[in-house]
Amino acid sequence: MINEYDNDDVLQIYLTALCHVFDPHSDYMGKSELENFSIGMKLSLYGIGALLQSEDGICKIKSLTDGGPAQRSKQLKPEDKIIAVAQSNQPPVEVVDMKLSKVVEQIRGPKGTEVRLTIIPADAPNPTVHRVVTLVRDEIKLEESAAKARIFEVPLDKHPSGEPARIRLGLIDLPSFYSGFELEGRRPGSEQRSTTTDVAKLLHKLVQEKVAGVILDLRRNGGGSLEEAINLTGLFIKEGPVVQVRDYDGRIFQDNDPDSSVGYDGPLIVLTSRFSAPRGRLAGLWPRARRGRFVHPRQRHRAIPPPTGSHPAPERYLREQQPRRTQGHHPQILSRQRRLDPTPRCDPQPRSPLGRQLHRRR
Repeated sequence: MINEYDNDDVLQIYLTALCHVFDPHSDYMGKSELENFSIGMKLSLYGIGALLQSEDGICKIKSLTDGGPAQRSKQLKPEDKIIAVAQSNQPPVEVVDMKLSKVVEQIRGPKGTEVRLTIIPADAPNPTVHRVVTLVRDEIKLEESAAKARIFEVPLDKHPSGEPARIRLGLIDLPSFYSGFELEGRRPGSEQRSTTTDVAKLLHKLVQEKVAGVILDLRRNGGGSLEEAINLTGLFIKEGPVVQVRDYDGRIFQDNDPDSSVGYDGPLIVLTSRFSAPRGRLAGLWPRARRGRFVHPRQRHRAIPPPTGSHPAPERYLREQQPRRTQGHHPQILSRQRRLDPTPRCDPQPRSPLGRQLHRRR
């Protein structure tokens, strides 16, 4: 496994460890890691639309994205093995025993450009059977990481008339606080997607469906933009402070809800878990509107502003002058984690690249 790491990876591990000596909230992001961060923030990339994994040094297709170039071509399927990658008219480059992130870099590219994959089909009678597949890169939307909503019914005690009573609730699943993030800056005229905009639309639909209450599920929220977390909080409160930050000089700054409008003023339940990142814990502030409940297995945690490339963390998150990284939130409802989330839907990603998941989206 150590042989998979090149000079850039070693430099990233070393500088991140060095940053942690001075501040446990600071990291160093190399070029590849920063690109992945950008993709996770804007929920889109340019590629072929395939989820890849490395198995015994071979790059294998795990799944295809609906509507992506790979699926539309009908020439690729799960379990196909990629052994070489070529750019347009360039000669193919063998990718056997190549680090997965390097294979990914070769398959990704500008929209409209051509990439040729040499594969061993999953149904090939033997490994000597090869086929070349030519694809044109396109924009891939990572919709599985965007906010989603659904309505479900919960049975209640019987109505006095004897009829079974049910209540309709809306559930919003929010995997991260995403926002438009371009490494080279925001492109003129480009439409930027944001958590606040998406959740506001979902809340409007739920209100139209006349749900009796809303549950905001942050149990697998991995964090993201602090600005989006603040703006999202503003959908549930009219005005007031949301978060305080303290910089390295000890100065404290307060961020308020920037919009006096309220997107939803009905009953609210917020779910978090040990997988929820610190920015997801800002949801604990929403019950200040006196109509919500914060459900969370009690634990300590930290919260910091979002990273921007190779960065130190200049500020620490505070609330009511108490650092949440040592005090923790005080939920209104304490619950057992296994009852709330019997099958965790995410794997917490370690801060060190040594523990990154082997699955990469192309």
